[in-house]
Amino acid sequence: MEDNNTMETMDSSFYYKAAKGEIEAFKQHPNPLNQLVTPIDNNTILHIHITSRCRYSSYPLYYYGHVKTEVLNHDPSETASVNFVKQVLGICPELLHQSNVKEETLLHIAARHGHEDIVKVLADENERICHEDQEAARTMLRMVVNKVKDSALHEAVKYGHIEVVKELVRRYGDFSYGVNDSSETPLYLAVERGFSEAVDQILEGCKSPAFHGPDERSALHAAVLRKDEGKIFPFLFAFQVFNSID
Repeated sequence: MEDNNTMETMDSSFYYKAAKGEIEAFKQHPNPLNQLVTPIDNNTILHIHITSRCRYSSYPLYYYGHVKTEVLNHDPSETASVNFVKQVLGICPELLHQSNVKEETLLHIAARHGHEDIVKVLADENERICHEDQEAARTMLRMVVNKVKDSALHEAVKYGHIEVVKELVRRYGDFSYGVNDSSETPLYLAVERGFSEAVDQILEGCKSPAFHGPDERSALHAAVLRKDEGKIFPFLFAFQVFNSID
């Protein structure tokens, strides 16, 4: 996150232009766009835009008095939204790894809201930057989890977005997804929620899927507790035995 002393507080005009994806408002902005953030939560214009693609997004109270009906009802097309994200990152690549006060990056936000197209754009941009700059690659690894230790894959599983799960596993299947602050791994969450498609994707696509859950439970325990033995349990059990995972 940027030094707070260099931050520029975003006013309501920029907030709504970010939400609507009006790129012209930011092309000639005098300060770096990664310094333009909302008060309190430190969201950037891309945090705002990605969240605002959901028609019924909530708007912060400190902006709500200025909400216009056309903004609340705005539903940008996927193509327009993707283009806005690409253009903004072209102007200010530093936004890719920038987190808000909850340590949520753009990838967390896109995964939570199920924006597979944005996840692809962010992943492509990260691969480009990391190919050119190894320090950026290390930065990417440091920003993988938010304040409660959730990764983007945790978010996609929690909110049931299978296409995002597939994309993240395909891109980052070699990454070791650990537990969050609730001692849950993405695999445990998927099993606990009966999200069998995500279970399949994680087991098949992740090199070292972690089975751990809270209170010394594992994904196998979660499968039994859900009474999903006939669907998930055999696959989990066979995978665990075959790979000699405790």
